[in-house]
Amino acid sequence: MLERARDHDDHEKAPVVVESRLRLDLTRADLGHPDHPGLWTELHNKCRVGVLACEACAPDSPRRYLYLRERHGRREVVEYSREDVEAAGLGESVEHRTLKDKITQLSQRQGLVAEQESGNSRRTRRTDVVVSGGAVRVGWEVQLSGLKPDKLRRRITTAAADGLAPSWLTMAGTPRVYGGDRPGTSVHDEGATAAGDRHG
Repeated sequence: MLERARDHDDHEKAPVVVESRLRLDLTRADLGHPDHPGLWTELHNKCRVGVLACEACAPDSPRRYLYLRERHGRREVVEYSREDVEAAGLGESVEHRTLKDKITQLSQRQGLVAEQESGNSRRTRRTDVVVSGGAVRVGWEVQLSGLKPDKLRRRITTAAADGLAPSWLTMAGTPRVYGGDRPGTSVHDEGATAAGDRHG
């Protein structure tokens, strides 16, 4: 059985292979390309972020990047998570980039060192901006969408293991942590919120 994917807004995904511009039809066994035998096998579970994209999504949307999977005999096209997309350096909004640059600029004005898209050797963490040179190294994340408590805790644990004091920058009125206990504190300043680890 074949199935098209829809997101939360009932937006039907229109997958296309970015490099070749092949449009994929998930209602057909050959994906609409009988002249490309084995295309499903070639792409199934082998698409790194950026290989497949949705033509109907905005070019800067982090939700446009897709992969193919098969579950219980059904073929599906699925969105990559925002975390996977951002880790690949794709789908970053103008607002997200601007806020990262602002953190960097403000840190440098104070004589600190700021490194964007900082990761570790284990590839378990990629932080928007790591600021060092002060009392502690701070890992800043720009969070423009809501975050579940369990995911927040995992990020805090990973950052702390790397010697960072994890902190989040969100805009006023933006959902922060959905439900459950909120493992952090909040500091309000000029319309922005930094949610940091209590133990940082």
